[in-house]
Amino acid sequence: MGFGQIIFLLGIAAVAGPILIHLLIRPRFKRIPYTMIDFLEVSQKQSRATRRLRELLILLLRCAIVALMACMFAEPFLRLKGDKVDRPDHHFIMVDNSLSMTYQDQGQSHLDRAVEKAIQYVRGHQAAPAMFDVYTFCGGRRGSKLTAAAAVNALKRITAAARKADLTDFSAAARVAIEEHEDTFVYIVSDFTPAAVE
Repeated sequence: MGFGQIIFLLGIAAVAGPILIHLLIRPRFKRIPYTMIDFLEVSQKQSRATRRLRELLILLLRCAIVALMACMFAEPFLRLKGDKVDRPDHHFIMVDNSLSMTYQDQGQSHLDRAVEKAIQYVRGHQAAPAMFDVYTFCGGRRGSKLTAAAAVNALKRITAAARKADLTDFSAAARVAIEEHEDTFVYIVSDFTPAAVE
């Protein structure tokens, strides 16, 4: 359980008000000599005990009202174990930078197109709170938990590499993120040639 406005909990100190009033304005009875009659003494003791109990209950009720009002203004909330905690969306971007992506088509390589597509994806998701992990087929992670601007810069620096593709780190990190946070997205850009994904 938590409170949205904790400062209002200081209002619980106002409980001292009803207690002070109770102590200062207690009825004081003047003793008057009277004939000694036993049944009157018993009746007085019973009424005095009843009155004290009633006064105590009224005092507790007043204190409870003050404390509850302070708690109400403090905006209490209850967070259950399974409640979703607000976190930014997590995007995993994988760009194929194998040599097959250097193939030119209409004056532009597949890699250039892949980078453009990935940048468009980032810019399309930058309005909402988001973080980006950028990976390449040949070279692994290029950045983790990046802002949209940093992710775009990381994507622009991707170049082709003459290495074997390794998706181990990417798949492991994405799997962990998906298990921990349901708002996880995976975006892969590739020509998916057998040599690139075997």
